[in-house]
Amino acid sequence: MRIVLILMLVVAAGCQERPAPSSSYFPLVMGATWTRRAEDGADITARVVAQKTVGPAACAVVETKTARDGRERVTRICYETTPSEIRVVETESGGRRVVVDPPRTVLLLPPEAGRSWSWVPTDTPVPSRITEEWVGEETVKVTAGTFKAWKVKTVTTRADLTVTLFTWYAPGVGIVKIAREEQRGELQREGGSELVRYTIP
Repeated sequence: MRIVLILMLVVAAGCQERPAPSSSYFPLVMGATWTRRAEDGADITARVVAQKTVGPAACAVVETKTARDGRERVTRICYETTPSEIRVVETESGGRRVVVDPPRTVLLLPPEAGRSWSWVPTDTPVPSRITEEWVGEETVKVTAGTFKAWKVKTVTTRADLTVTLFTWYAPGVGIVKIAREEQRGELQREGGSELVRYTIP
């Protein structure tokens, strides 16, 4: 009887929900692909296309193609993953490649409500600052499905421009939804995008 009880406890422990690995909130495996649809009709496809080294950092290159009104814009961002954070170390757009100084933390891991971090670039002509915070866990329904996701608030300030982003990250998936608010003086704009489909090899 004692052996049976021990076996039952072992099985029950094995069936308990385990916390998701922190890195799975931003899975950067080769071939991973995410397609989002923006509120303005743009189709946004991001794909992990390469692994490379930038200085001392080993990073994954995510190529994002944004298609709207017959035109396409391509950007590439190189992300470094460590046990405690995911950082942008290099960006490329319009044929211009920039090593980010200092590297910008996108996610401080693991998720924890109220946990915050910030980034101030050293090479911009106009002073700017980005502050971010884990808000909490929510259930989010988008075209690709219903996900339990962590919400991050990002506030970017630059001169008279303030951009506030809310981004939802689901474990094993990545970004499932983005909401954007932009304020410049008296002018205000809103937008966003949601996940339509994804493939994680």
